[in-house]
Order: sequence, then structure tokens, then C-alpha cells
Amino acid sequence: MDDIAKVLGVTIRELIKEEKYGKNISYLCKNIFLVEQEREILDRLAQGDREAFDALYLHYAPKVEELAFWMLKNRTEAEDVMQSIMLKVWERKEEIAQMTRFSNYLFTMTKNAIFDIYNRSLVHEKYESAQLSSVRYFHDDTLDSQVETNDLALL
Repeated sequence: MDDIAKVLGVTIRELIKEEKYGKNISYLCKNIFLVEQEREILDRLAQGDREAFDALYLHYAPKVEELAFWMLKNRTEAEDVMQSIMLKVWERKEEIAQMTRFSNYLFTMTKNAIFDIYNRSLVHEKYESAQLSSVRYFHDDTLDSQVETNDLALL
């Protein structure tokens, strides 16, 4: 990947920032993965190599985001999931370098993050329904009828 960056005169990270290169970067990333084996990239990632992370990000982030979108049906939440997963990859880089099947680990992390979102939304829904039931429980019909009677009397 360093050779490619030298030829282009920029780093992959700089190319990511320029949106006009989006499709070319995706193609370039696929070729990088053909040239450099994933194992080598993971070893470099464990050493803190940002370009190795960039290569993993370019290769896997769109796939993670699409899986999340397919399951959540919400593009914004899917992007959030993808960003949090890729952040965890960077934070756990030493641990991840020991993985034999990085892609399986990555997609398991994605599914677990989505299940967490589902669980949080279920808890939120239960809380909302409990709040609504408590409001109905404390509702005073006699007060409502008195207010209504007074309002009608004013007419």
C-alpha cells in the first residue's frame, strides 16, 4: 500500500476525504486486499499502522454498514453502528491481530451491536407503555367533567 501511496503522492486517508474519488478508492482498496494479505494487514494494525486501519476500513466499512442497514432499515443508525464497530476495531487492534477469521469477528460484532439497539428500543417501548398506563391510572374523570361543565356554563 505504501507503494501505491507513493505513486499517487497521497495517503489513502487523504483520498477518502475527497468525495470525487469514492468509487476509485473502493476499487483501489479491493486491489490492495488482493496484493496484501489480510493477515499482514492485521499484523500491521496491531503495531498501530494507520494505513493498515485505513485499508481495513475501506474494505469492510461499507459491508458492515450495509448489513446494519439491512437489519435496521435506518441509514443513520446503520452509519452509527458502522462507526462504532470500526472504532472498536482500532481500540482492540492488538486483540484483533490474533483472530484467524477477522471478517467473522467483525460481522459478529455488528450483529451484537444491532441486537443491543433492538434491546434498548424494547426497553424504551416498555417504559413508555408503563408511563402511559400510570397516567391513565391517575386520571380523574370527575375533575374533567367539572371543567367541561364550567366551560359550557361560560358559553
